[in-house]
Amino acid sequence: MARRKNKNKDFEDDFDIEETDLQSVNLNEKEVVSKESSDPRTLNLKEIIAPTAFERGASDYIKVGNMFARTYYVESFPEYVDIAYLSTLYDEDFDVDVSLSVKPRRQDKARKELQDAQTILQAELEDEIKSGGNRNRDVKKHEIEKIKQQLADLVENTQKAFEVQLFFTLYASSKEELERNSSSILQSLLADEITAYPFALRQDTAWKTVVPYGIDYVNDKKRNFNTGAVAASIPFYLPELYDELGVYLGRNVFTDTPALIDLYKKGIQNSNLNIFGSSGSGKSTLVKVLTMRSVLHGIKTVIIDPEREYEALTKKMHGGYIRLTSDVKNSRMMNIFDIEEEEDIDSDGNIVKTLDLRSKYEDVAGFISAAYPEITKGQEAQVLTTVRQLYSNFGFIDGKVESLYYNDDMIVSDQGTLINSSYKKTVPKLSDFLDLMDVGIRDGSTYELKDVFDALQPYRHNSSRGMFDTYTPDDLKKMQDLPIITFDVSALEANDTRAVAMYVLLSWIWEKFGKKNPDVKKRILVDEAWMMMSPNMKGSEYTGSFLENMSRRIRKRNGSLTVATQKIEDFSSSQKGSAIITNAHTTFLLSHEASERNVIKKEFDLDDGVVSNIIEASLGRILIKQSSQLYLGDVVLFDEE
Repeated sequence: MARRKNKNKDFEDDFDIEETDLQSVNLNEKEVVSKESSDPRTLNLKEIIAPTAFERGASDYIKVGNMFARTYYVESFPEYVDIAYLSTLYDEDFDVDVSLSVKPRRQDKARKELQDAQTILQAELEDEIKSGGNRNRDVKKHEIEKIKQQLADLVENTQKAFEVQLFFTLYASSKEELERNSSSILQSLLADEITAYPFALRQDTAWKTVVPYGIDYVNDKKRNFNTGAVAASIPFYLPELYDELGVYLGRNVFTDTPALIDLYKKGIQNSNLNIFGSSGSGKSTLVKVLTMRSVLHGIKTVIIDPEREYEALTKKMHGGYIRLTSDVKNSRMMNIFDIEEEEDIDSDGNIVKTLDLRSKYEDVAGFISAAYPEITKGQEAQVLTTVRQLYSNFGFIDGKVESLYYNDDMIVSDQGTLINSSYKKTVPKLSDFLDLMDVGIRDGSTYELKDVFDALQPYRHNSSRGMFDTYTPDDLKKMQDLPIITFDVSALEANDTRAVAMYVLLSWIWEKFGKKNPDVKKRILVDEAWMMMSPNMKGSEYTGSFLENMSRRIRKRNGSLTVATQKIEDFSSSQKGSAIITNAHTTFLLSHEASERNVIKKEFDLDDGVVSNIIEASLGRILIKQSSQLYLGDVVLFDEE
């Protein structure tokens, strides 16, 4: 690079310019102007530093670099605008830059303009009435009422007045593509009652307005907007619940698009679901709709129904309905000692079976504790030892799946034929456990269990609570392949019996449903789950613990624990209930009473604006929270449903 002397020493220090360049540039302003006028190829200083970026010449577009660009102004808007009314500009697959210029107006001037417009319309309406005309009478009346409402909003300060300009620049790689995309975007806008026109002979000035300088080079396309219209024009992020293979819930509120949710999609933290809603919010309807539509996606559901709400649904969907009762003579109850092998899928996609008796020991010990809450830690340890010994006596060995079965070469079927097969061993029941406990008490090895033994005597067969000393009815064993299985527990009235029955039911569902078929999507749905957490229910700490453990264990088995209840506070006030809420990746919040605002904010980490969307919300509206993501939807029912 060569240097030349120049009177402007600062310029010489700052720039290195080739000699050939300096031959055509003189820094003396008059000479520069002179050279520009005599030689169009001469460059001034600005063009050396920032050469021309676009080409002008056409009346309705410019060329910016290698791209063709056309800038439009929006001339007319819909009469009423809502959030996302500009989705064509913000969301469609066009290369578009948008400029929204918003400036506040003097409110008194805005009111004066509205009053003048009202006066003119009123005069025109009166003239038309006097002349007997009827063509525009309704239109003018409507316009007058609209202006009156706008004036009232300004006077009451519920709305502010603004001046707004909305421009956008459409880019394309060729002139043909620009024309094609222009036609498409204008048609899409027109369908939304928005009319846009390209700037004529002012494309360069309009383009600079859209470029983010923050300067309006064009000021003659202003429109009057109120606060609501301005807010609706800003491109807020509008999250849409749309999982391609999900269950249809209804519609996304802001965009009116279908709301589809897939609780089993890859990458999700877990499939657990909380459903909270006050009485009359549509909670039960939502649960039923979700259950019915899940069947179409191959999702099987077991429901614990405390209020006999799901009988009709279950029978309509050809499911199994079991009514549990504490009536000893007509009782139907499962055996807490039932055991099943666990099924998992290995890395090659093969089902691998294992036998985890240790977890079953804990489940049975939990049942004993629920039946006798006064049990001590030392007694719990001896109960575990006795349970372990009981399963060993019946031939079951922890970790050995084959110990579940007899392996005789030949067995005789009910029809008298010989079958070469294996079949399951008989499992123990409660009286077997009590008999073994009695032996230990008599020989002194577990004498400390005498209080427990005495307290459990009413649970023996033919005693007041003998419903628990039973083998599982055969018909229940045949329901595992049904799409829906509902357990009606509304007849379990006694407080202490109900807690124990709930525990047995949860344990049996886990053994027969939760641990099986890892390749099948499944859901365990507990309605009015607060009952299992309530400190007023005897043994609730054990049913609560079982639910909490299930919420953590079911994820690996392609399953979901779904809890539905009314008051969040009743559920979250216990440590285990709060843990269940935390363990669920997805929560549905329906309408709640205003008194629950603070509980909702605290439990789900929501701000006031979000909570306001569900406090006394309309019937069927759901706020859906998945991790930190929020959606707002409305449940939509079909006539058949």
